[in-house]
Amino acid sequence: MNVVEIKNLSKKYGDFLALDNINLTVESHQIVGLVGPNGAGKTTMIKLICSMLLPTNGSIKVFGQDVTKDVTYKENIGYLGENIGYYENFTAYNYLRFFGTFYRMNGEKLKKTGIEVLKTVGLLNQSNSKISTFSRGMKQRLGLARCLLHEPDLLILDEPMSGLDPTGKKDIMEKLIDIRDSGKTIFLSSHELRYMDDVCDQICVIKNGKIIAHGTPDTILTDIKGMSNYVILLKSRDKKIDELQRVFPEIRELSVKQNILHLRVKETKDFEKKFLTYLLQNNIDFSIKTHKIDAIYSQIFEEKT
Repeated sequence: MNVVEIKNLSKKYGDFLALDNINLTVESHQIVGLVGPNGAGKTTMIKLICSMLLPTNGSIKVFGQDVTKDVTYKENIGYLGENIGYYENFTAYNYLRFFGTFYRMNGEKLKKTGIEVLKTVGLLNQSNSKISTFSRGMKQRLGLARCLLHEPDLLILDEPMSGLDPTGKKDIMEKLIDIRDSGKTIFLSSHELRYMDDVCDQICVIKNGKIIAHGTPDTILTDIKGMSNYVILLKSRDKKIDELQRVFPEIRELSVKQNILHLRVKETKDFEKKFLTYLLQNNIDFSIKTHKIDAIYSQIFEEKT
């Protein structure tokens, strides 16, 4: 089932074309990531889906409803903007209770659901704490709880990891996977690329208002000619690291900073197997992470336009 259907969508601000003939579908029970640099058109697309803006051309349907003609679909979405305010003197529970009234929730139903969503986002023990005492990451999780409060089927999140430290970003990503697995659909935008390939079922790459790639992370990686970035955490610096580019011509770029080795690699069939074998045979202690979406960023977004 298609939760969101976008056809031939364009949006102009005066003479500036922010979105140019966008076509996109979001299927149910998936996390779909909208990836692009600042100014690419991500927030404009999200605001159009939420009918906060009107399209110049084209159509958007959410749950089969045309968003320009029938806004009742909004009762079934949870929206979290990039920079939202919080009522700092409210407790977490009272904050949710306040917003619950906008969805005609009250009594035991509101109390039960409020407790459930606080548990879902890991804030149950802070339910009676004032928001003013919360970190940025805790506030983001509270924002997710507010999105879940009225039990929508679709979450729309604009830069949900903005301003978070690495631990906070990882925590939000884990919560999103749990929410997806509970039966929800999530459409999120971000330029935090290294986390997107781990969490998204589908990725839509947008540049200058146009979709330039769409598919699974693996499919997009193939489309950009098999470039990958690796981050290797070394327990100590080894002289053999300096020989890597000679041993492996697939390595196009190499840098080491504070025992963190960064590689940009033109993938070949057996590269990972040979590379890991080399590290093990030379007694180089390491842990490794492939950042496929970082490769997309450097390959596509940093090209001259």
